[in-house]
Amino acid sequence: MKKFELPIDKLITVLIVVGTMAYIFSLENKLRYLEKEVKRNSVRKLNNLNIQNIKPSLIDIADNHISRSVDFAKIEDFENVIKEATKAIELEKNGVWGYNNRGYGYLRLNKLKLAERDLKKALDLDPFHQFALNNMGLLNIKQKQFDEALKYVRKAEKIDKTLPELYLNFGLVQAGKNNFEEAISEFNKSIELNHNLAIAYEERAKAFRKMGEKEKAKEDTIKSINIRREQTTNVN
Repeated sequence: MKKFELPIDKLITVLIVVGTMAYIFSLENKLRYLEKEVKRNSVRKLNNLNIQNIKPSLIDIADNHISRSVDFAKIEDFENVIKEATKAIELEKNGVWGYNNRGYGYLRLNKLKLAERDLKKALDLDPFHQFALNNMGLLNIKQKQFDEALKYVRKAEKIDKTLPELYLNFGLVQAGKNNFEEAISEFNKSIELNHNLAIAYEERAKAFRKMGEKEKAKEDTIKSINIRREQTTNVN
């Protein structure tokens, strides 16, 4: 049998062709890999855009609803406080202000179970949220659990002593215990910190009335009405 042999020049040509094909195959694999990486990086960049642009814009929108809920609270339109706070919660599920403000709205409408649900959620998210602590105190006042109310309001007081609503709640506790002089003293502190807190004048008027101070009660009632009228005009 005759042995098959390739001339050296043809053998070199074959080796070059085989090597070239292997190189091309390798390049094709590298190109496929690079194509996949480009796609992955594009997705990563898109995800980053979602985090950097879309999500903050949603938070900004949620903040706008919180601001609107505060404006409605100033004019004591608590149905709209609840609506705006709910919109904020829908956009930012773990936003403590949404739950606090909605809880306060429910509280002022005497929907105490709903208020308690939202205020507890707010305190789960932030146990040191001063407004939620103080509002939980107001919830206890409405439930006539005055000692429990004091625990929450005192916790809130430790965070910042300049919040006018603290002394409003301290006054409500004293009024609930029929200590009307002490209540008036606390309402005075609240008014000193915020001369436009209509509810403080209203509650002080009630305390004056209980003490037989009819003229002072009348003055405070008129003052609270005028403040509310002015705030409604400013917001509208």
